[in-house]
Amino acid sequence: MLKVLIFCCLLLNITAHHAKEENPFPVATSAAEVAHIIQKNDINENTWIIFDIHHTLAQPLHPAGHAIHLRTHKKHLKKAMKGLTKSQIEYVLNSAVGHKNGLTLTDAVFPKLIQNLQKKNAYVWALTTSRANQFKQVKSLKEWTVETLKKLGISFEKSAPKLHYSHLIHPDKYYDPAIGHKGIVFTNGEYGLTKGEVLVLVLNEVSEKPHIVYMVDDKKLNLQSTADELKKYDPNIRFVGILFKTSTTSAPNLSLKSFMAYWQDHIQAAKEARECVNK
Repeated sequence: MLKVLIFCCLLLNITAHHAKEENPFPVATSAAEVAHIIQKNDINENTWIIFDIHHTLAQPLHPAGHAIHLRTHKKHLKKAMKGLTKSQIEYVLNSAVGHKNGLTLTDAVFPKLIQNLQKKNAYVWALTTSRANQFKQVKSLKEWTVETLKKLGISFEKSAPKLHYSHLIHPDKYYDPAIGHKGIVFTNGEYGLTKGEVLVLVLNEVSEKPHIVYMVDDKKLNLQSTADELKKYDPNIRFVGILFKTSTTSAPNLSLKSFMAYWQDHIQAAKEARECVNK
């Protein structure tokens, strides 16, 4: 009997350990849940609150670009994109945004939440893996992002840390620097600098360091890279990563056929794009 109890306890510990390893970050499915996780007494001039943009604050108008459908049909999309180069994959992801149509909020409460945090004198800004320069007819993706968010009621221009230089150059990845623009920092692509590496570059550019950093992002990978890099940079800076997953109730219905038809158009465009040739 004693052996059975010991075995059960060990099994529970192992299960709990693996569950903790799978996702060490609290999950939020709404702006209200994000606000609940962010402790009110933490919010002051020593606090940094960093928001991801795509699929966290906002998403494309077409439902095929919504996070819930991307999660649902992930294996089908992955199969369709198999064999594409990194340059082509980035082209697909940028093309699927549908820049001419703008973006829509994932939660209508986000602008108010951000404004409330800004009123508490916290440093509130955005960090995105988006490219910063031209794409198709959009001459400046960084300016497009700023203006599109403004239309949705969000601006980080006055609440972000002041950078000494707008180009953030990593010593080992100097060929493709991150770019800071009006409160938003762009890693300049999915396959270059990690968000953790870029956060350290930002920290190196500012005089006052935070006591605590919150990051809201829809990808665990981004949260983990930030936690790892921040720990190496200064273990005294507390980090709280919040994994954001859009609610299933807010997503319009979409069949797999319609989903794949939308993405196949962008995949074909990437295969034909001159800027993707030999890259």
